[in-house]
Amino acid sequence: MSGILTADIYISKSFTEVMSRKIPHVMSFLIWGSLRMRKVEISNLLYDIHYFGNLVNAKLRLLWELLGVVIIIAVPLTSYLAVTLNIKESTCKHLVLYFSFLIAYVPEGWNCKMWFIIAFFHQIAAFALRTAATVLYVIICCYFRNLLNKYSEKGLKKVTDFNSQIDGNYFRRYLELYENIARMTTSFESSMSSPALLVTISDCMGMLYGLERTQHFKQMPPSLWLKWYSFAVVFFFFRGIGSFLCVSLAASSVHEASKRAKTVQEEMLKKFLVSERKSNNNELFLLSVTLNRPPLVLSAWGFFYFTKSLVFTAFGTVLTYALLITQILR
Repeated sequence: MSGILTADIYISKSFTEVMSRKIPHVMSFLIWGSLRMRKVEISNLLYDIHYFGNLVNAKLRLLWELLGVVIIIAVPLTSYLAVTLNIKESTCKHLVLYFSFLIAYVPEGWNCKMWFIIAFFHQIAAFALRTAATVLYVIICCYFRNLLNKYSEKGLKKVTDFNSQIDGNYFRRYLELYENIARMTTSFESSMSSPALLVTISDCMGMLYGLERTQHFKQMPPSLWLKWYSFAVVFFFFRGIGSFLCVSLAASSVHEASKRAKTVQEEMLKKFLVSERKSNNNELFLLSVTLNRPPLVLSAWGFFYFTKSLVFTAFGTVLTYALLITQILR
């Protein structure tokens, strides 16, 4: 994965191992570049979310923000522990030489101290921004999901209230509110779809790396494998799974919430037609065009779309191909 496990340099590495460990480094750099290129769009999006949240009383939850900060700090620190626990001086020496391109000289007894410093900055660089991008993506997806759910609840109350009628002005304002949400979601899609793709690729390679590391269980004594690999393998593998599922489920929840909103709009249209028997034909045509638009759906830069049916199918496919590639390239 993103870090060199302490025993990696002693064991000959296959193509799969090298790629699954190096690609996340490249992904981290690409995520940084993608966010930097879109910093103005992302800043405007966050401003619009804040403004619209104040307008409709649907602000970002403080708990989400606090939990996001904790995750952004905890993941790099846990990664740092994964590559520094149970490490010997001789191993530290090889790792320091590896990261210094075989030109560094550190006095005996100081290699581990030097490695701890290198590993800290290395893991922060590899994990912090990628984790922050993941947390930001998930939080905004949850915000849009809750916003659409509130929108649906508001319309459902109007539909189920048999004593109320729906006039043209109310229905138009209701649809305009959805259009504003759709515009923000489209802006979010254009700004964050490419980082979402890069994060997903990195998570898949993390799972592949964790599976590949388990192959060394057969190449060394179990006690040695547990000492050198167990904590790191478990962390890297489940970090990839957790991140992949969080991104996929959060994005697919926006699609599900949008489908519910569309259903409420259809029910409201039926009640509107009953209430307004002398409606303008042009107005009805415009309303029907708005209602016939497909539900909102987020994608990973257009390569695949986050829907509820896709999440676990994609998850199973990733694991299947990872195991297949591991067996072929072993």
